[in-house]
Amino acid sequence: MEKYPLVQQFLNAKPFGPDHAAQDLRLSDPIVPALEYFLSLKDVRGYKAKIDEIRTKPVGSPTRNDRRVQWASLCAEIGAVCLLGKKLQIRIVGFEEVSPRATSPNVNCDIVAVVNGDLKFIEVKRNAAEDKQLLPDTLKQSLKDLECKLPFSMTPELVDRNYDCANLDEKLHQIKIHVEAFQRKKLNRLPQEEDTPLPFKDEAFTITFHLKSRVRTSGQYLSPVSSSELSQYLVGPGEKGRDGRPMVPMVQQAVLKGADYLMCRVTGREGWSNIVEKCFEYSTYTNGVTYFANDPRLGSLDGVILFSRYDNFCVVNNLRIKVRNWLVA
Repeated sequence: MEKYPLVQQFLNAKPFGPDHAAQDLRLSDPIVPALEYFLSLKDVRGYKAKIDEIRTKPVGSPTRNDRRVQWASLCAEIGAVCLLGKKLQIRIVGFEEVSPRATSPNVNCDIVAVVNGDLKFIEVKRNAAEDKQLLPDTLKQSLKDLECKLPFSMTPELVDRNYDCANLDEKLHQIKIHVEAFQRKKLNRLPQEEDTPLPFKDEAFTITFHLKSRVRTSGQYLSPVSSSELSQYLVGPGEKGRDGRPMVPMVQQAVLKGADYLMCRVTGREGWSNIVEKCFEYSTYTNGVTYFANDPRLGSLDGVILFSRYDNFCVVNNLRIKVRNWLVA
């Protein structure tokens, strides 16, 4: 018996085009268990529109990482659905519906669910700071091909998050020349302290070199998101956007949509207790993965659910709300 029959059936129908971020999705992908649960919700309101979005939205050029960021956002929604419905046994009743408390008539909340007997509107966000650092597929494959021709392995780091692989052939040639210059010095026995070339630095990306006999890496460097940065993202003050104006914190965005809960996919490297303490004022821990916060910045939200996977999460309930029908996990 297949472990993920619904996903297998879904993939057999070839749902993704060649420009889709998940066009090579495999059953070993971490999102597959959550996708299996999501595909079981065919009778839920809004399912068809949501599955159509999954099939068509994260499409774009492999020379940029936009489609990967879009796919990561959709994976956050799929993971949130699985966390609520399968992990917490909360009944999902709708997707993409307008809350009666929304400040605009055309602003949807991602999930509608029944929490402790009450209908709740839930907004899902994903902190994409690390996703935006991922290499465009074209760059990733080109560096992999070049590495096979060089005596060193390479670890890249994306500097320009809007890089579209412009002049990539020229940059690859520069990397090759950079390595060859190092080898000539070594061959001529010129003084040099390092066993590998100095990092290659470009306005688009940097490359760190390693001896293949000692270190083999197929990854890339990412700048991790700190709890202080996450706090700005969630409750503010927001960092400045491309237009120079402060970005609206996610909690405030959820409140404007009339949501009851904000679910946010984040990296949980620092541990939930540490993250909650640094992000929310006057927070306290009870038991399990349940926290409470007397933070005025939570506004009218019942609470915030932070998760790094569909099975790794914490709940931060808002102590300031009048109707205390809290979610406890």
